Amino acid sequence: MNETLLTLSLCICMFTSCFAGYNTFVQDTPNQISENVVEYDNELLSQAKSVLYDYHHQNKCISKSLLHTRQKLTNRYQQYKIMKKDNEFQIPRKYMELRMDEFFNYLQSMPPI
Repeated sequence: MNETLLTLSLCICMFTSCFAGYNTFVQDTPNQISENVVEYDNELLSQAKSVLYDYHHQNKCISKSLLHTRQKLTNRYQQYKIMKKDNEFQIPRKYMELRMDEFFNYLQSMPPI
């Protein structure tokens, strides 16, 4: 009896937490999604700037972080390339093109590993 009650209460708790997460995801407005996208892009570009600065000016051999940053920039560039065809988050096309140019410029300026 106790095991059944415990199992039932755990199932209810799990269902409630999953439903609450789904509700917050569904309630995100396009403005919130756009703000999150801009924030993530700014973070990614600042990380790329700091890695490039460390590589060029401080002569640090940080190939792992350089490779990781390059991979993140490439993935984000590919996401924007796909989103230009299928833009489900209603991100302005001009913004995507500007960010794609910035990502491409940083990828071009990164040294080979």
